[in-house]
Amino acid sequence: MDLPLPDENAAASAYQRLATLDLPGAGFGSLADVVKFVGGVRGTDAPGPFAAPRLVIVSGDHAGGVAAGYPPDWSARRLAALRDGSDPVALLAERAGVVVEVVEAPPSAAIEHDDALGHGEVAEALRLGAEVADRAVDGGTDLLVLAGGGIGADPVATAVTVATAGGEAASLLPRVVSAAGDVDDAAWMRRCTAVRDALHRIRARSRDTTSTLSALGGGDLAVAVGLIVTATLRRTPVIVDGALGVAAGLLARDIGAQTRHWLLLADHGQHPTTTLGADVLGLRPLLDLRLGLGDGAAALVALPILQAMLAVAHHTRVRPEPPGETAQPGGTEQPGGTAQPGGTEQPGGTARQDEAARQDKAEPPGETGATGKDADRSVGGGQANGGGQKPVEALADFDPAAERLD
Repeated sequence: MDLPLPDENAAASAYQRLATLDLPGAGFGSLADVVKFVGGVRGTDAPGPFAAPRLVIVSGDHAGGVAAGYPPDWSARRLAALRDGSDPVALLAERAGVVVEVVEAPPSAAIEHDDALGHGEVAEALRLGAEVADRAVDGGTDLLVLAGGGIGADPVATAVTVATAGGEAASLLPRVVSAAGDVDDAAWMRRCTAVRDALHRIRARSRDTTSTLSALGGGDLAVAVGLIVTATLRRTPVIVDGALGVAAGLLARDIGAQTRHWLLLADHGQHPTTTLGADVLGLRPLLDLRLGLGDGAAALVALPILQAMLAVAHHTRVRPEPPGETAQPGGTEQPGGTAQPGGTEQPGGTARQDEAARQDKAEPPGETGATGKDADRSVGGGQANGGGQKPVEALADFDPAAERLD
């Protein structure tokens, strides 16, 4: 698929411009790469803050062993909290000035026994994701934040990551922690078994994007892939947050390799699946906070920092060039009688030479004091100003460019 790439020249110019800003400190640190990224996706060397970011939470439940450890009403409770503003992600979005949109994807079957969705349902889910992105960009959105939120979404993202990027499911599935804070080893083993059996079931199948979404990914991942591909087509960057977003990035890359260049990663949260997928996509996390507040929370914490740095990069004045030093014809003499580099003797001599001449005139005839000519040689330890050059010869050799400070 022919998709656009960010403007490499604008990205490089944005990065180089940071070194010219009149800053009191060492600069932007690791966030300089973010300014470079935004410069590339916007096509400018002085990108400012995003005007209308939008968080899209794709919620779709998965049946079977991947749902082990989730309370049955988990999705319903979270969606209700997102809509009434009591969910941590909703609270962070309000503080960051981000609009939240919840997209409900079609439910998916148990992948250890059957395909998650039929090919027709996958196509519909891809179109739904494309429509969400198109509608957002048409409404003025200039940054999309993508997160998941359904039952079984993380284990399914692990299955897709193993199928596309390699790795072992057991090492990529994090431990299951109950609401009471207890580690649920039985639920973790059921998830591992479900992912292992699903991968074994499709071992001889094609691994193209549509087939992988049908066999493993399901509705929420298909919506996420459609959103990423369409956002790339509309030249709109996407911050991915969580395992589902990174797995969608891997599948979108198989549709068009350009898509990964429009992605930012908020934080991998020490999630092994997110870490592996981000490494394959070449994404470096903005933060390392290890938040456990749900997908989307890390992006909303990172966004105000990103916005602040873009504002500083956009509004800070460029450092003025140091004023050039214009040397006087003839230069000056340093203490000790050694002329500055490029310096020459001024016509009429220096103040110390004038003083010596006055003393010479004041001496009565017959005194042993130095004559005016001898006094010139004795000033500053016996070396004439300008290294012995005559004034006219010194001016002929003077090169103003050699005296100018860069």
